[in-house]
Parts: sequence; C-alpha cells; structure tokens
Amino acid sequence: NAYTIKSDVFNDSAKYIVTVSSIDKAKNENVSDDKDDEEDRQKRHCDVEFFVDKKAPEIFPLFDETPNSSEIINGVYTAKVQITDNLALNLDECSVKIGDGAEKKLTFVEGNDQIVICSFEIPNNTVGETITITAFDEAGNQNSEPQSITVTDNVLIRWFYNTPLFIGSILVALILIAGIIILIVATIRRKRSQ
Repeated sequence: NAYTIKSDVFNDSAKYIVTVSSIDKAKNENVSDDKDDEEDRQKRHCDVEFFVDKKAPEIFPLFDETPNSSEIINGVYTAKVQITDNLALNLDECSVKIGDGAEKKLTFVEGNDQIVICSFEIPNNTVGETITITAFDEAGNQNSEPQSITVTDNVLIRWFYNTPLFIGSILVALILIAGIIILIVATIRRKRSQ
C-alpha cells in the first residue's frame, strides 16, 4: 500500500519524524513510539526522519573594523566569526574571501551543528579590505556577509580609518585653531584700545 502525506504539513523549517505503523492479518502490530529504545526503533525501520529547512545561516563577525595593533602578530590578524543555523550547518562549505583573493575555508574553533565559531587570517595591509564570509547549511541555504576591515600596524593609517578618533581629532584641532584666532584678535583689540 502507498501512503500519502500532504506537503503542507511540512511547511515550517523543522525536524520531522514520521512514524509508520501497520497491522498484519494475524493482528500483529508493528509500531514505533517514544516508549521504544533507539535500538528497537532501528530494527523495525518504522521512523522516517528528515529536516525541512528554508532559513539561511546567520553570520556575526566577532572583530572590529580596525583591530588593535597588539592583535596583529607577525603581520597577520586572526579574525573570528560566529555562524548560526536553525537546524544544521555545513561547515565544509563555509568560506571567506579577502578582497579579490581566492576563497578559503574557515577554521573551526568551537561549537556544534547549529552554532560555531570559526577563524581566518587577514594579512597586514595599508588599505582597507572587504572580506566576504559565506555560510551554508545542510539544506543548501546560503548567506554571504561582506564586511570592511583594515589590518595594519601603521599608526597614521589606523588613525585615519578609526572614524570617531579621526573626526574627534579634527574637531579638537578646529577648536584649538578657533581659540588661538580668538586669543590673537582679543590681544590685537586690547593693544589698539590702549
């Protein structure tokens, strides 16, 4: 006999277990339920287990756009990224592309099927790089996340790429210049009035 289960039952992303039971003419029942242990269930081959996954993995960079120079060791910065999925990641397909370079596999640091932390190395460079992290799950869903990063131990370049510090420095310089101009103008006016 053929059994049909409508596909709309499996619309949500989830793990599904379909339990099949049957009764023969002698009234013997073959069913698998939660009371059976795993070995008994496998002997009977009564369960059909599968995943429906429509959601792409999520990527969370765990690094700053301009890492500290103390984190750059031998001209290389080791960046970390967290990748999560609702069911199961395919870590073998996850990669990073630095600038126009070739894609490289991410290095597993820690985690499980659903949440992993991976690392990759970025070489010292005097210009900002765009890195693209690509993650896949076991269902083939893909997510790519581009990020900008500047890895350099050059103090002037680090100052320029650190936007809050750069803007703050310019504002402080403008305030100092304005203060000096006001002081000079006030001194000249005082001399003229005497």
